[in-house]
Amino acid sequence: PAGSIRIGLLNEKGEPIPGRAVADCVPIVGDFLDVQVRWTNGSDIGVRDNQQIRLQVEMKDARLYGFQFVP
Repeated sequence: PAGSIRIGLLNEKGEPIPGRAVADCVPIVGDFLDVQVRWTNGSDIGVRDNQQIRLQVEMKDARLYGFQFVP
């Protein structure tokens, strides 16, 4: 069976950002060098400039070698 990765965004208090929680993330399944994280209602991270966020990464039988934010 293939592994999967899901990404969630948390605010500065560690609370999930509505619509951007791990539960809202479309699982990434497969071997990719370039894939965009998507949530059930889109891929925009919904975060304003200068707003601190934390990433929550859920992995099942997967490896994550790096990530990048692209404007």
